[in-house]
Amino acid sequence: MRFVILEHHDRVFGTHIDFMVEQPGSEHLRTWRMAKAPNGTAQPAEEIAPHRHAYLTYQGPVYPDRGWVRRIDAGTFDTIVNRPGLLRLRWRGTKDAGILELEGDSVDESALWQCRQTIRWSKTLPDPSYSSLVDR
Repeated sequence: MRFVILEHHDRVFGTHIDFMVEQPGSEHLRTWRMAKAPNGTAQPAEEIAPHRHAYLTYQGPVYPDRGWVRRIDAGTFDTIVNRPGLLRLRWRGTKDAGILELEGDSVDESALWQCRQTIRWSKTLPDPSYSSLVDR
């Protein structure tokens, strides 16, 4: 599966990051808006409306009058855990790689999620084992 991290310049929400991931069997990308690109620090992430697959490769103006987007990173991911309130991914981008967690409220879907990169590794080294992260 593929993901993309876009820097979105928008008059309504200001400059922010849109983190988008493919979903099996869906025509749309699951999308979260956050202040900065995922890193080792936990940050709020708001799940927003799904976006079109075109955003996996698109950079430029967003119509109508929604600013513009620029790709920060993109690549592939494997899902480690996907259950209500928790999405844990092993991701490999062009600039970064590691384990990314998006954790939310499994009851209140309107609540903010938390995004954190729990493990980061060099793309030049073998990936560490992540089997211990499946049941957490």
